[in-house]
Amino acid sequence: MKTCHLSCIIGIFEEVQISKGIIFFLKYPRKGKIKTRLAKAYGDTFVLKLYECFIRDMLEKLESIDVECDVHLFLTPSDKITAMRRWLNKENKDYPIHPQEGKGLGQRMENAFKHMFQQHYEDCILVGSDFPDLPAAVLAEAFNSLRTSDAVIGPAADGGYYLLGFQRKKFCEAVFQGIKWSTDSVFRETKKTFKNEKLRVKILLQWWDVDNVQDLAAFFERNMYSDFSESRTMKFLITNQEELLKKVRDKNLQMSHQIP
Repeated sequence: MKTCHLSCIIGIFEEVQISKGIIFFLKYPRKGKIKTRLAKAYGDTFVLKLYECFIRDMLEKLESIDVECDVHLFLTPSDKITAMRRWLNKENKDYPIHPQEGKGLGQRMENAFKHMFQQHYEDCILVGSDFPDLPAAVLAEAFNSLRTSDAVIGPAADGGYYLLGFQRKKFCEAVFQGIKWSTDSVFRETKKTFKNEKLRVKILLQWWDVDNVQDLAAFFERNMYSDFSESRTMKFLITNQEELLKKVRDKNLQMSHQIP
């Protein structure tokens, strides 16, 4: 019988260790605390069910990408980690869950990347929960781009970004500093920081988030005949199509009355 030396064991471990990680930023799904602009139009119950569909569809997508990687959830608020684990158990899912730590969005994202790189992941991307119809191929492209680029970013139509990623050795803290978060200049300011830091950056295709009535209507229309049409989110919206379209008509009427 052959003896396997320690160096052999270490070699085997290094071969199977996954080097890529996904940071999934999300809020704990609870009434009155999520998607507040949508909730003003559709109510807390509707929005809670919608957001739960977002999470389910996003997790399924993250599991399906054609890249071997680990998914880590970073949750806010931090005191809901146990409740989130129970929610996942009902879905027969189990992921590492960490608190989002920091005073603002930039600091929370920065700390999430630092946590993952301390776990010895070589490439990491961060995505949020507001883009459930983002194709899995885009996520795979983000990882693949990090073979030749220092960083990767996916611009959102509202001026922010839906994805950010780094090689561990090229992680840049400056990207999270001095940014006016939740404004239409986030992507532009971030791209400028990348340039100042002389980082090679891959820019992915633009995508759309879902924050208000018009966003949700565009999302629904965009996905009626797309590959996402059989998703939990779309099935929920089709079931509630009458209410969805009524709110869109009401919003359009309200906007038309505001035009001088």
